Amino acid sequence: MKVPLIVLFLITACGVCLSAIGPIPGDTRVRPAFEKADLVCKCTVSSTSVSNAQFRDGTGTLRTGERVRANLTVEDVYKSNGQVGQPVVLDYVRGGASTDISVQNGQTLLLFLTRNDGNYSFADPFIGATSFSSLPQQGGQPGLAKLERALVAVSLQQNHDESIRALALLQGFDALSPQSLAAVHTLTTSPDRNIEARALAVLLQTKTPQSVADVRRFLDMYLDEAESPALLSIGGELNQISDNRSRADVEVLSASRFLSVRIGAMNALRHMKDRRSAPVLIQRLDDSNSFVRYLAVMTLAETFDKYDDGYAPSAPLFDNNSGFYTNLWKTWWSQQAR
Repeated sequence: MKVPLIVLFLITACGVCLSAIGPIPGDTRVRPAFEKADLVCKCTVSSTSVSNAQFRDGTGTLRTGERVRANLTVEDVYKSNGQVGQPVVLDYVRGGASTDISVQNGQTLLLFLTRNDGNYSFADPFIGATSFSSLPQQGGQPGLAKLERALVAVSLQQNHDESIRALALLQGFDALSPQSLAAVHTLTTSPDRNIEARALAVLLQTKTPQSVADVRRFLDMYLDEAESPALLSIGGELNQISDNRSRADVEVLSASRFLSVRIGAMNALRHMKDRRSAPVLIQRLDDSNSFVRYLAVMTLAETFDKYDDGYAPSAPLFDNNSGFYTNLWKTWWSQQAR
């Protein structure tokens, strides 16, 4: 299974122990899976059968998994020329080289499927199947826009888990319509902090100063100590912010008690390269996390165009003697102040 880069990064930078490695919501993009799929549909599972199967993993080692054949009925179509009521056979190896997704009798699923020898398999190992008890029917022609409307409708319903799943998928869209963004924005006042955080992560994709300010407001009032998956999503989206109008909010977020948020904010400051952020970057040279300290060093180097005399070390050099490089910048800053 391919582990998304941001997860590997968080494991090494945060020392996070993940019991089940998977993508952070929004890390898996929806459009590539949609384009790869031959059929994207809302389907119900009428029956399944399981048998033993052997496969070779990425190292060529022979392993045993479970071959699953599921009989499905199409309830709504987002891509393909398929018809509502059409029977479909899903055939895949569970625990195999490509996916750990599991389907069960009676489920209603959003499926991204590719056709293979008359049957179907998952088009994506992470978002190939998502369970929804209710996925409201949408009018109009099949397409991403129709799928987007269906997911927005689910996110507004009163089912916590399904709203979370719908927002995670919406975060994987490249862009949402103004109507969808307005609907998601109503969830930023939700009494459920996880739903509010997920909605904010979706809105951060707009990269607007208002979306960053909303995240800062949310975290100012956030009392939980645990770094939830929703906060990991926010940190991942902050990585992409580059608008200098958000500088003041991003500087505050760079001191967040949540590591994923600090890292996302530091990467945003690295995009901005604004010399007014120097005092904040100097503060982050004393951060408790080594990777944040390294980001501070490299952002200072790129902002002030100082790449010689050890001011911009490689990551291995920094890891071997981080104190030398952080002190180098502290000394430089004190000289600038004088």
